[in-house]
Formats: sequence, C-alpha cells, structure tokens
Amino acid sequence: MKKIIVIGGGLLFVAFIVFELFSGAMIPALNSLLHMGFSPAMRAGEKPGKVAQIQQRVNVICFQTESITNSTLKVSVMAQNIQRQLLGIGFDLRFNPAALEFIKYKQSLFFERGGTPIYMSKLSTGGEIVSAVSLKRNNILQKGSGEIISFYFNKKREADHSLAFKNTVAATLDGGMRKDLKDILWGACDEH
Repeated sequence: MKKIIVIGGGLLFVAFIVFELFSGAMIPALNSLLHMGFSPAMRAGEKPGKVAQIQQRVNVICFQTESITNSTLKVSVMAQNIQRQLLGIGFDLRFNPAALEFIKYKQSLFFERGGTPIYMSKLSTGGEIVSAVSLKRNNILQKGSGEIISFYFNKKREADHSLAFKNTVAATLDGGMRKDLKDILWGACDEH
C-alpha cells in the first residue's frame, strides 16, 4: 500500500492539501506521483523533504549476492512482500561461466514453512542454472518475505559476476488448479 506521509510543514500546508484533495484538483497529480514511485522533492532531484513517499516492494522475487570468502559467492533468491499465495516458482539463473563456477544450491526457509517443498536445480550449458521450488498441493501456500533458495559459486576471477533471471514463472492454486501469476516482479533486489 502506498502512502504519503506529512513529516512537517505546518497546519497551512496540511489544510491546503486537504482542500485540494476534496476539490478534486490534486487527485490526478497525486495518482500520477503514486504510480511513479517517488515524491515531488525526489522527482526534482532534491533530497526528500517535508513530503516523502513510502513505497513498499510488493510481489518481488529477486536475487542478492554476498561474498562468503574471497573465492566464494553466495546468491540468495529472495521473496519480498509476496501478497499472493505461492505454490512454487521456476527460473533460469544466468551467469558468466568464465567468471563463476557453480558449486551447489542450498534449500532455504521460505517454502519450508508451508510443508515439504520439492527442489530441483540443474546446471545447464552456457552458464545457466535451471531451478524450481514447489510445494505439494496439500501443503500451505506461502506469502510474505524470506530466502527461497541460495546458490554458491566459486569465483574464477573478479570480473563480471553479473546475474540475470530468464524463463521465470510463479504459480498459485486457483480452485485446485495451478495458475501462473503475472504480477510478480523479477530481477536483482537492488533494482526494486
């Protein structure tokens, strides 16, 4: 849910905003700003001022990286504020095989909370890991945030550790039938 919070600025400013909202003059402008994801001060390139927008990341599946050692890179696939019940996800994780060598994957807790998920991760040719995690139909579908699965890589060299999702799918159950969710955002966690 997106909100505008008045952090300061006095009663006159608040009265002006309330008047404009009730008169209908500001509704299109505010809707436009809310959809764009930033406040007027931030839009103008200024630091957030008296009016700041808080935008929550909703329905995001993303990856984040962490150097475990000088030679080991951990890639965590995260759920961020998933509002829909997830049965499972599938994706290809692309990486540069000249810079990274896939070692292993590790199960994480996001789907484990709902039952006994099935994990599948396979190294494909050309720097791609084909991966899927799914609950069973009689398990408890999951919402919320948490780590879904993590991948470990050996760093062959320090250059080009870029990653990308490809062939993504997230699914739920609708009337007992599997249904793909179209409103899930995929990418690097710092993109969203």
